[in-house]
Amino acid sequence: MAGFGPALIENTIGVDATGQVFNSIVAIEQYKGKEMNPFVNPGAIATTGMVKGANADEVWRKILTMHSDCAGEALQVNEEVYKSESDTNQRNQAIGALMLAAHATRMPDHTLQMPLLMGAGMLGLMLVLFYLLQRRGLFARLMRLTAHLSRRRDWSKLVSHAEAIDQAVQNAHARSNRIAATFLLSLAGWLVGTGEVYWMLGFLGQPVGWGDALVVESLGQAIRGAAFAIPGSLGVQEGGYLLIAPLVGLPPDVALALSLAKRAREIFWALPGVLYLHSSEQGWRRRLACAALTE
Repeated sequence: MAGFGPALIENTIGVDATGQVFNSIVAIEQYKGKEMNPFVNPGAIATTGMVKGANADEVWRKILTMHSDCAGEALQVNEEVYKSESDTNQRNQAIGALMLAAHATRMPDHTLQMPLLMGAGMLGLMLVLFYLLQRRGLFARLMRLTAHLSRRRDWSKLVSHAEAIDQAVQNAHARSNRIAATFLLSLAGWLVGTGEVYWMLGFLGQPVGWGDALVVESLGQAIRGAAFAIPGSLGVQEGGYLLIAPLVGLPPDVALALSLAKRAREIFWALPGVLYLHSSEQGWRRRLACAALTE
């Protein structure tokens, strides 16, 4: 209130009841970050986020000083409660992510242009540097540097393996036609996936433009790629679509339905492969049994 005045606080945080429980995620989707009073978790997060400071420590000092002034004595943090809350605040982290996504959908386009250009420029520069380092033997250089810094161990075998990797990379770069074909095939799959999202959302009664469909497909593929260690990205894809949904104005139920619809397509293509694998394994077992009887 002292820093911004009552009008901005009312418009940014709100003073009305949400009609939901204090830590409701549905309320965020319902009001898109608005109508959040400071006494519920989203409103408290928004209130804390509006405190200005050079760093997190300064922000915390301001908050603690204000509460100490109100209490008439110096207050201290209960470390036991703080640790307990910090270890179990996954729901509040999800609330913060949804509020950030809701805020991004209300930002004017011109405010995003410069960050997007800077991010694209940095990404392009990093890709060029990575390509040049690959052509100059990136992995062997890194392994030799590691061997130089740690002289107590024999790194010769790992250095030879790194040189073999560099040679394989050089051989791959020599087949530029195949690399180009792989890139075009991946691009075609990306475009087909975008069309799939566009068609599915139209069928679900939530039509979007090609740009929004491209955003959903691109971020969805990025989330699946980041979760490569989880078979089929089970659960990760669904959670990712729920986070992506506010960016294009989709309700959570439609985002979940879209993810499940894409799963149905995966099952359709994977089922013949699973059946063939089962049949091949049965045939292999029969041949093994016949060979054992013959001997």
